[in-house]
Amino acid sequence: MSQQTTTAPAGTTLYQDKMAKVQTYSVWIMMFLYFCFYFAKYNMSAATKPIQDAFGFSSAEFGMVFTVFTAVYAFGQFFSGFLADRYNAKVIMLIGVTGSLVANALFGMSSALTFFILFWGANALSMSLGWAPGCNILYNWLPPQRWGMYMGFFCAMCYAGGAVVLPISAKIVSVWGWKGSFFITPLFLAAMALVFFFLVKPSPEAAGYATDWKTQADAKEKVSGADYWKAFSHPKMIMAYITVICANFVRWGLINWIVKILNEPLDNGGYGLTLVVAGLVGSMIHWGGAVFSVVFGWLSDKVFKGVRWQSIVIGFAISGGALLLLSKGPGILNFPAGMVLLCALLFVSGGVIQAVQAPLFSLPGDILGDKLGATGSGVMNGWSYVGASFSGVFLGWIMDSSGFMAGILFLAVICGVGSALALTIRR
Repeated sequence: MSQQTTTAPAGTTLYQDKMAKVQTYSVWIMMFLYFCFYFAKYNMSAATKPIQDAFGFSSAEFGMVFTVFTAVYAFGQFFSGFLADRYNAKVIMLIGVTGSLVANALFGMSSALTFFILFWGANALSMSLGWAPGCNILYNWLPPQRWGMYMGFFCAMCYAGGAVVLPISAKIVSVWGWKGSFFITPLFLAAMALVFFFLVKPSPEAAGYATDWKTQADAKEKVSGADYWKAFSHPKMIMAYITVICANFVRWGLINWIVKILNEPLDNGGYGLTLVVAGLVGSMIHWGGAVFSVVFGWLSDKVFKGVRWQSIVIGFAISGGALLLLSKGPGILNFPAGMVLLCALLFVSGGVIQAVQAPLFSLPGDILGDKLGATGSGVMNGWSYVGASFSGVFLGWIMDSSGFMAGILFLAVICGVGSALALTIRR
């Protein structure tokens, strides 16, 4: 619904103060909502081994659930940003929340692999309506010179959500069984969605304000099919899309499998940790992502002056080095303060590979502008989950055939490839 512009002159202090207040809670509540998206998406990690044990699925078989999730999530990303740019990002995010809550409940009532795949795929489609619409709200409310830092905060909220949900979900599973992860954990998302519904405005114009970084014509102009093709085929963006494929393969390889690897007995090639401890230790990758995302967003904005490729190359290199050390296996725990070392390696390897998303997802706004920023972010996220889809079946097959540490070593190799590709991104 359209609103009339606030009557106070745009240059007055009162006008600016009022807009700043609405800007602050619209951006931050949106980010907290996306934080809670992870309570309906990463809740799978702690439930993976109990489900496999209950139904006898191999890693390759259950990897199909992960692969379908990431493939469907990728598909949804390709159009979610376009929908957000063309219509109403707030409504799109709320549709995603509703679909996810239903899909989680249906997954929790299932007992056959076919239905696990079907309903987790439905959850993926719903979850795909979160990131790019959130980027739309961020691009709308903030001027371009603040995108890098706030994209860092946005990414940090994502990873903090993943960090928090792992131990919470692990505790819920240990008390109520694997079904609890799909009935209880998503309630956090439902509660935050209510706050978002009542308080957030998707843009300054929707709240009745005009900004000094875009014209009213720009604010009202709808994106077209030609605009979508521009975002999809822009030469500079194509290299960014290929690079993000590598980043998300590594990221989701860790997210999908790290709790299982840590929880597997030593004689099976795992680390032999209890499920709750594995959830706490595995959460280090998300806490690292939360911390390093802000750091890398700051680096790309302030140190490299809005030129993103340097921070992306550095991130891939650091993550790959830490993964090489992690691939040495459970012998790490025999070192003095071995558990601290294991946590540190996960904090760095998983944290930094997630942090490169901050400079990567600043590129659509930098290259395509705020009009197509969410469309470009959606296309980028779509390609990233094409890469992530291989971390299910393919990485599961590597671990089944060659062991868990071979899977981690392969992730380190992909970091090397991603670092080389990032060298080609020169804006």
